[in-house]
Amino acid sequence: MGIINQTREQGLSLRRTFLLMLCISIALTALLLFTAFRTIRSYNRLSDATDIYIDLQEAADSLMKASDYLTDEAQCYTVLGDRRYMEN
Repeated sequence: MGIINQTREQGLSLRRTFLLMLCISIALTALLLFTAFRTIRSYNRLSDATDIYIDLQEAADSLMKASDYLTDEAQCYTVLGDRRYMEN
């Protein structure tokens, strides 16, 4: 309570004001750097997950095309009886 009463009576010294503002600035800078670091890390994880998703989508598309091709070839062999459809 002594410091608060003294501050009320005499006002805040320039040195104390400077130190208070310096501490607040350092705390805000540390908070911003921490937030920036976490944002960059989250972005990198999201980018990696997106790359994996794209690769899996391409693999699924390739598998679907191959399955459609084999189904068409099996149907042509069944209907026409031509062995070249069976060997594809």
